Amino acid sequence: ANRKLKPDGLLIFTFHHAAGEACASLLSSVCDARFEILAVYPVQSEGESSLHLMDKDAISYDLIHVCAKRPAESGASARSWAGVRQEIRKRARIEIAAIEGGRYGNEPLPVPDRNIILIGKCLEFYSAHYGQIMDHEGTPVPLQAALEEIRMMVDQLTSEASALPPELEGVDAPSYVYLTCLCDHKEIKSDNVNKVTKGICEPSTLMDRDLMTKGRAKRGRTYEVKQPLERLDVLRKKFGVGATKAQQELFDEEFDAVFVPGVVFIDYVHLLLGLVESGENVIDWLDKFRGRRPEIRAALEYMAQKNRGFADPVRKIMGLMDEKTLFTRVNDE
Repeated sequence: ANRKLKPDGLLIFTFHHAAGEACASLLSSVCDARFEILAVYPVQSEGESSLHLMDKDAISYDLIHVCAKRPAESGASARSWAGVRQEIRKRARIEIAAIEGGRYGNEPLPVPDRNIILIGKCLEFYSAHYGQIMDHEGTPVPLQAALEEIRMMVDQLTSEASALPPELEGVDAPSYVYLTCLCDHKEIKSDNVNKVTKGICEPSTLMDRDLMTKGRAKRGRTYEVKQPLERLDVLRKKFGVGATKAQQELFDEEFDAVFVPGVVFIDYVHLLLGLVESGENVIDWLDKFRGRRPEIRAALEYMAQKNRGFADPVRKIMGLMDEKTLFTRVNDE
């Protein structure tokens, strides 16, 4: 299409897909073909009396994507994903205000429609910088990863019931889904997993991160949510327990950093919970994780509120964190 289209021509198509790999695959193909998404316009695709719309979780809007050939690169500089996220968040807030102001009618939009419109608007900005957006390690951010974070960002901005505390605003997508959607479940029906997780993460991603596993009962028609104690052996390996001395020294240096390779944020929290539940001491781990202590504290409090089963181990960890903070302050003085 790029070769045949005139320089000032437009590629226009509609897409009706709530979330998932199909959406990311299509948009990646468009961007890889050197097209830029200039604008995304929602248009109602179903009549109000449609049987399809009797399901409140169904999406009634198609998104019309207007694309043009991407300009030839002229020394375009790299953009940090952190900075791009901030700009996308600003644009999402502007669009939220427009939606609430009646841009799409006087009646409130159903949540799925509102979110898919916001995601489309956020993708406009990401598309303009496609290929130049880098993560904290200087690696290009693929569209699939960006789409996960955009969905998560939109959910954060529009969800009141499951809103995370400010300390967790920048948490990764799998950890966000676990905290807001999974931490109070032990089992989820396969048919409902995308509804429960709001399409932010694919089930395969959550399984790869060891947060869910395919259920053995009911002919595998469920997913089981992994509990901290169940994950403990895997987490020990992730954090270098049993590694050689040289490897352990490397881990010790990195634990205080924001990122540890191969680890998502909820792994820090689950390791502490799993160790406490197994009767082990976590003082040394709290010291190693001191760089993430505000986030860990916020996550523990949030989980204890959502799931009373976490209340006792959370109370023990919080008590140790408070003792450690007090002890450190006394020494500093």
